[in-house]
Amino acid sequence: MKLKTAPKGFAKDHPDLEWIQYTSYIVEKRLKDEDLLTQNFIKNTIESYKILQSFLKYLNDALS
Repeated sequence: MKLKTAPKGFAKDHPDLEWIQYTSYIVEKRLKDEDLLTQNFIKNTIESYKILQSFLKYLNDALS
């Protein structure tokens, strides 16, 4: 879902307005079946969440 106009505090001609107007974001990482069975699965999952945490912090800082 997207906002119809620029959010408060953002210029209507902002170069990234298309992305700023979204009201939610989905982040995914595709895994193969064998990825779930490796001994590094937990380590890899933690690393993925660390990257996601950085992304969420960026969004929170940028939009609040």
